[in-house]
Order: sequence, then C-alpha cells, then structure tokens
Amino acid sequence: MKVLWMCNRLLSRVYELQGKIKNIPSTGGWLEGLSDSLLKSKDVDLICVFLLSDITKMEYRKKDNFSYYLIPATQKEIMSGDTSAVSYRELLKKVIVDENPQVIHLFGTELKASWIATQICKELGIVEKVVVSIQGLVSVYSEHYFDGFDTGWKNICTIQELKNATNMRKDQRGYFLRGKLEIDTLQNVKNVIGRTDWDKGIVNLINPHVRYHFCNETLRREFYTDEWSYRSCKPHSIYISQASYPIKGFHMFLQALQYVVKRYPDTIVNVAGNNRFGSNIVKGSGYYLYLQHLMKLYNVEKNVNFLGAIDAASVKKKLLESNVYVSPSNIENSPNSLGEAMLLGVPCITSDVGGVKNLIDHGTEGYVYPYNEYYMLAYYVIQVFDMQEDVEKISYNARKHAKTTHNPDANQQTLMDIYHEIEGQEEQ
Repeated sequence: MKVLWMCNRLLSRVYELQGKIKNIPSTGGWLEGLSDSLLKSKDVDLICVFLLSDITKMEYRKKDNFSYYLIPATQKEIMSGDTSAVSYRELLKKVIVDENPQVIHLFGTELKASWIATQICKELGIVEKVVVSIQGLVSVYSEHYFDGFDTGWKNICTIQELKNATNMRKDQRGYFLRGKLEIDTLQNVKNVIGRTDWDKGIVNLINPHVRYHFCNETLRREFYTDEWSYRSCKPHSIYISQASYPIKGFHMFLQALQYVVKRYPDTIVNVAGNNRFGSNIVKGSGYYLYLQHLMKLYNVEKNVNFLGAIDAASVKKKLLESNVYVSPSNIENSPNSLGEAMLLGVPCITSDVGGVKNLIDHGTEGYVYPYNEYYMLAYYVIQVFDMQEDVEKISYNARKHAKTTHNPDANQQTLMDIYHEIEGQEEQ
C-alpha cells in the first residue's frame, strides 16, 4: 500500500537522508514514533510531503520504503488563514497525481496546507482517499487564547513585534482565520482520525456525516524505556514542556507557583521550548513581557529556569529528574508531553481541558484540576511534594495506563486497519 503523509514538521529521517546531524524537534515528535512503527511493514510505501520556507526548489529523496518531498513555500503562505492562491499548489498537485497513493493522510488542520490539499483532491475527484488526523483544533483554540489573561496586557507588544506586524492579538486572529479553513476542510473530507471525546464531539458538530476513526498516538521511541523513581528525582522540581504562547497557560501556572514557594522555597521550575526570557520593550515577545511581570509580581523569578529548545533525550533526562510534571494549558486535545511523562511514570498534574480526561484518571494516576483554579494546581503540587516516595503508586498506575494508550504495535495495527478501510471505500 502506498500512503502519502502531509506533515507540518520534518521527521528526523529527512535529516538522516540529507546526511545532516540534527536533533529531533521537541514538538510534533509523535510522528517519529508513528512512522517508525509503520515503516516496519514492508507492505507500506510511505511518502512524506513537507512545506518549507527556507528552500527555493523542490527536493526528493528515497530510501527503502520511505521517501519525501520538500516543497518551497513562503512563511506567509504557510501561516496565512486566507483563501488566496499559493505558489506551491501545482507542485503539490503534481506530487499527488504522480504518486497516486491509496491513502492521503493529512496531519492536522491547523495550517492552510491541509485545506489546499483537500481542495486539490476534490478537484481530482479523490477526496475519498483523504483522511485527516486531528491534532489541535484552531477554530476552538482561538476562543481560549486569552483565558486567564489580565485584560490590560492583551495588546502589549515589543517594537520588534510591531515592525514584524505580529503580536498576541494578531496571533489570536490568525487562529480564528485558519479555523475557518479548518472547518471547511472538515466539512469536505469523508474520513477523520481522532482519539478523544473532545475531538470527536467537535468534529461531529462540524460534520455529522464524516467517518470518525479512533486511533491512539505512538510517541517518541525514547520514552518507552526507563522508569521514574522518587529516589532518583530532585525533590521540589517541576517540569513544564513549553510556555511560548498564551494557550499553554504558563501565566496561570505562575499564580499557582506563588503559593508553592511559600511552602517549599527551594522549588525549581524547568521550562522547555522557545526561550524568550529577557524580552524587553524593544525586542522579544509581548507574552514574555507579561510572564516577566508576573514572575516579579509573585516574587518567583529565582524559581524559574528556562531551558530553551531541547531534544527528546534531554526532555527525557529532565523528566526523570523532576518531582512532578505539570500541564497548565488553557486548551489541549491530548498533550503528547503528558503522555511521555506518564510513560516514564513521572507524577503528573494537568488542567482539565479538551481531551485530557481520556488520558489520565484523577486521583489514581495523577491529578486533574479546572484550568482556571490555579489554587488547586498549587494544592496538588504541594500534595505531590509532601507524598515523597508514597507517590510511586500513582506513578505506577500512570505508566500502566500510558503503555496501553501509546502501545506502538496496537496503534500501528489500528492505523493500518483504517488505511485498508479507506482503500476499500475508495474502490467501491
């Protein structure tokens, strides 16, 4: 079976075929695990298509049953939420026609490319071959972008952002516009892959006639080995996967942190992802200006350590060293960083948003709190710190659950069953 993937982020296999040494990206890494599993089957030819803004001509390479196309596109074309023409449309159409795959798998609806690909397939009369995996849903995310935000800070931006015509308000507007394309995409495809009550419910409201296929996600291979223990961690340390934009809820977490440090002054919070700490009115990020304001207001500046972008091995090391993992997001579908922490057995605390309740059982596998009740987040962090080695029972339960949810063999088989079902529909 020939399967064409369209992804928002490069796989490490691309760098390997290019002969480059590069770390696996810290986001979107679940595609690594899924492709690893899929390519074990010699009955599958996997073709991956990526849009890149830093190339000027299309690149193609192949090794064994994996091949890829890199297609040039401007950053504006990639991030735009309008319906205007794009330069890469004919190249993408040619790839689809030339490869003639049995299944066209679009990963995510967040960017315009999925809408363009769906329009091409409608034009070619092959939209039945298309299946869309739900990652996040920007049409909904836009509504939660400023949840828990101080109204007076919503319009703050640096001079650099002003020159680049970008700020938090524009980012939210971008979510809203791309959300319109997302809705149109979901109204036109025949097949969708999801994994939570949340994404199933929203997809059903948008298109009650779409075929919804359930398939859990396979995570990065690094997180299937090693196990967290209290004796090996650094007590009173917290790991957070990213804080670079408002929906990740770090501003809400800082409100909780002020209470935690009163009980445990030695608390250290390690934050991965893009590091714009040190932003000022001239350069950097308006959101980070807000975070810096809050850290100073709550007197927790010395308790927060921004790690910057780190690879999977470094993420795993930090998780195993941490006393607790926290996901304070305003909205999520099923955060893969939570799944990775649970696979290792790290004690987890997460906001009750989106599809999170499908991943973790409150009280037995970790703790779940209403996203805007920062005081409950503080309480659960303190409770985990107080439990010390007694928290290992929760750790064991979480790990057991995550091994089932993120089982590579089971998820590969489920995905192949979906592909065969779509192939059969297309042949009818």
